[in-house]
Amino acid sequence: MGRNGQPTAQKAEVDMKVHLARPKTTTWKVEAVMELPLEPNQVYDILVDPSKERIFKDVKKVKKWQVIEDDGIRQVVQVEQIAKWKYMCFGGTYSSHLKLEQDRKSRTIKFSQFNSGDSQTFEGVWVVEEKQIDNMKGKEDIRLPQSQVPSGANNPSISSIKLVQQLSLSSPPPSTVSHLIGHITANAAKGILRDIYEEADRICEGRPIEQPVIAMDRQFYWKDKSMRRRRRLRKTSPFRPPTRMMQA
Repeated sequence: MGRNGQPTAQKAEVDMKVHLARPKTTTWKVEAVMELPLEPNQVYDILVDPSKERIFKDVKKVKKWQVIEDDGIRQVVQVEQIAKWKYMCFGGTYSSHLKLEQDRKSRTIKFSQFNSGDSQTFEGVWVVEEKQIDNMKGKEDIRLPQSQVPSGANNPSISSIKLVQQLSLSSPPPSTVSHLIGHITANAAKGILRDIYEEADRICEGRPIEQPVIAMDRQFYWKDKSMRRRRRLRKTSPFRPPTRMMQA
C-alpha cells in the first residue's frame, strides 16, 4: 500500500535484488539493484532532494544540509541527520555526518562520513542508469508517467538504480552482534529502495506531495485551552468590577 492507502505496484519487490557480503570480519558490503518506471534524471532528482524526511521513513530529522561546492553539474554537500533503524524487535536511532559528492552528468552520488564515530568507515555510491524498453508487450505492469507513454516509434526509457555501500567497524564485534549488524544493514537498504519506489510511484500517478501532519503538544493544548477558558470567565463573570473602578 502507498502512503495514501492506495495499492501500489509490486514490481519493486520483484526487481529488488539485495546482496550482503562480508569480505572481512569487521566489514559488511551491501549491493542493491532495482528498476524504476521513471527517466534517469527524475530518479536522480529523488536521490538529491533535500527533503529526506518526506521521502525516506528512516530519516527522523535533517539537522544540516549545506552545499559546499557547486559548479552547476557537480555538488559537494555536507549533511547531518538523525536516522532510525528497526529489525524485528530491535530498534533505535543514530546520528550521521556525511559528505555527498553529487554528479548530475554521470548520475552518481558518492557518500562518505566526515568523522569515524562508532564505525571506522562508512562509504558508498548511488548509480542511476537508463534502460530502453524495446517492446512494451508483456510489460504492461510497468507504469510510466504521461510524458513517457510510447508514441509511434519512440521507445520509452526506465531507470536502473544501484546502491553499493560498505560499513567497517574498528574492531570485530561478538558473533551474535555481527549477525545482527548484517541483517540491519541489508534491511536498511531494502527500506531505502522501497521508499524511493513509493516516491517514483507517486510521480507516475501524478499524486500531490502530502503535507506533514503536525501534532500539537498535549500539554500545550490543555494549557492554551485553560487560558482561553479563564479569559472567557473574566469577561462574563458577574463579579467583575465596574470599568470606572478598574480605571481608578
